[in-house]
Amino acid sequence: MLTQHYDLGIISLYIFWLAFAGLIWHLHRENMREGHPLVNDLGERARAIAATTVPTPKTFIIEHGGAEEPQRVERDLAGIAVPAAGFQGAPLTPTGNPMKDGIGPASWAARADVPDVTFDERLPKIVPLRVADGYYLAEDDPDPRNMPVICCDGRIGGTVVDCWVDRSETLVRYLEAEVSGAAGPRRVVFPMAMAVVDEKRKEVLVDAVTAAQFAEAPGIKDADQITLLEEDVIQGYFAGGKMYATPDRLGPVL
Repeated sequence: MLTQHYDLGIISLYIFWLAFAGLIWHLHRENMREGHPLVNDLGERARAIAATTVPTPKTFIIEHGGAEEPQRVERDLAGIAVPAAGFQGAPLTPTGNPMKDGIGPASWAARADVPDVTFDERLPKIVPLRVADGYYLAEDDPDPRNMPVICCDGRIGGTVVDCWVDRSETLVRYLEAEVSGAAGPRRVVFPMAMAVVDEKRKEVLVDAVTAAQFAEAPGIKDADQITLLEEDVIQGYFAGGKMYATPDRLGPVL
């Protein structure tokens, strides 16, 4: 019999080792789809990666229909940030306005410049209430519309004019305010998660930025919808204000 001449336990163990080694090799190659080919801070390509370890191109079926081979879009930081030291991997020091340039906590990813859509109707997912038929604020919740926006310097940054609702999650994602900027009146969309609606004082508190910075917040190209890229830029801008809005916020606490 076969089992009298061969040790099936040892054979099974060897097969398992080979399969496990193949799995490790496969995961190692697939892992190189992100961040490869390796390029250091000086723009030099790493030489340690053999051509056989780089995976073949793969076509991904994207959420909003169709298929595409993702093209890595690296942001060009030339002129807006420099390494703080001479070694590779040193932190970047912004040379201009880090909130506008998207440096550090204000950074953003180059996402698709198209709006996210709902699963069934394929409509823009996040829209203002003025175009979101069937959506409204609950009677028990405070209505921030017509309330002034109070920024971290105690000044009024603008007046809330509308709420942007997520049609899929049925909640308010952003608020929209009318501001008076240097170039005239404009609309600013800012994250609801970084605002506090004070119903007693009838005001909206946004302590991430000053009133001047609020007026200069990134805008959107379509008045009634927001793209994935615009979401990332806007959220990065207000998040960056937690460190860069005022000089006293920059640096260690202790």
